[in-house]
Amino acid sequence: MLVQLDTDMNPIKIIPFSAENPLRIGGSSPDLKIKLEDHLGYFFTIPHPTMKDQVISVFITRNFNEQWDNRGLLVSDHSTINVISHSTTKTRSDNNKSVLSQHSLSIGNTEPDYDDLENVLGHHKLGGYSTLEVAKVLPEQTLSKIKESNFQFWCQIAFPNSDDDDISGDWPVCDCLFSVYYQPVNGKLAAIWERI
Repeated sequence: MLVQLDTDMNPIKIIPFSAENPLRIGGSSPDLKIKLEDHLGYFFTIPHPTMKDQVISVFITRNFNEQWDNRGLLVSDHSTINVISHSTTKTRSDNNKSVLSQHSLSIGNTEPDYDDLENVLGHHKLGGYSTLEVAKVLPEQTLSKIKESNFQFWCQIAFPNSDDDDISGDWPVCDCLFSVYYQPVNGKLAAIWERI
């Protein structure tokens, strides 16, 4: 069974940096006034699925071996990753700075996520279907945890393509697709990354 907020989605595009846009990838991290482990680097900030005054920021380990060993697992508030909901802030911090160059994210218009379940959008998007689930690349234990814990797919970020602004730095999850999930009942956030 696929888990999703809706069968519609909004494509996401990496665009040139704009200080007025709170949705970002790379560069300095949002100043969250909390101490994160030093080995975590800022990855991106996306809209929250249900709270309009909140955004979600993702911090992921800079340790490649640790990141690689945890692919395919649903993780949250872990030494490998922190997925944090917070108020939009214009204040930035060089603590936990990203390894990627600084860019903004643009959210496109709502559109259907598929022509049929074999053709869901495999690039950056909010909502719709999880490409990792559709492609059947996740371990059974991860799929069971998603279903049993009532996690719902919210966002995926893929390796940039020619439609995205040129981004420099070592992509934090290699060629893996990165997905964010949340629990509607308690607001818990988690993430998965895996190769397609």
